Amino acid sequence: MKKILIALILLLLFSAGCRPVSNSGNTKKDNKRSEADSTMQSNLPKETEMKVTMTSERSTYPALTERVDIIITNNTSIEYYIGDHSIEFFNGSAWQKIPLEILFHDLLITLLPHEAREFSIYLHPEQYNYAPGKYRVLKTIWSADEKYDITCEFYLDA
Repeated sequence: MKKILIALILLLLFSAGCRPVSNSGNTKKDNKRSEADSTMQSNLPKETEMKVTMTSERSTYPALTERVDIIITNNTSIEYYIGDHSIEFFNGSAWQKIPLEILFHDLLITLLPHEAREFSIYLHPEQYNYAPGKYRVLKTIWSADEKYDITCEFYLDA
């Protein structure tokens, strides 16, 4: 009953306009990721880092790709909630959010301890002219105590 009450409170807060934690102030560590690293990078504290991972099917996709399939894996004993996502482009010095008008937002999804969930992230190429380059999916996750952004990088070819 307590878990249901917490989930309802979080759902109400989320639907009342709570904004995800901004990741626009990335650290130098975030900007120096290796190209081969398509696994989750985040602002999780060290004790949680790499225990919740987000990976993509591939690290590089054709420019006209309509979707990127990702897997979020919870390797902890903590229950997490997964919120909306955004797509960001790396302009050489900072991440910029892609302005997409998405009619349907992700529902509040529970990620149980030691569970993996698959998601299809639609890029909506009819709304945005994607240039070749480095992109990432950003998803907000939170537990009863903390809230984080997790990301998964990928490249779009010409």
